[in-house]
Amino acid sequence: MNKLEITTTAFKDFEDLDVQDPWNDADGDDYPDEGEWTDTNGNGFCDGCSGLGSGENVAIYTITYPWKIMTPLISAVVGDNGIIELTAYSVVKNEPY
Repeated sequence: MNKLEITTTAFKDFEDLDVQDPWNDADGDDYPDEGEWTDTNGNGFCDGCSGLGSGENVAIYTITYPWKIMTPLISAVVGDNGIIELTAYSVVKNEPY
């Protein structure tokens, strides 16, 4: 389980899921501070930046795990050195508060 990776990405609303605002986390705090992102669609929100957002925003939870194939014959031809990266997503709208 120490290889399990969970990330979150926030968007203003469902209509903005196809927009990923350019973001440079200059101070390394994993939060989109003023001046670190460009609002490409003019909604005042850093769409596609890390985090959970706030009330009524949309959050995407992504879980990734590098799974090692146990069968030697299959692991020789599938994946990257017998490792397949499994990924699952969940898209939810936050409560209004």
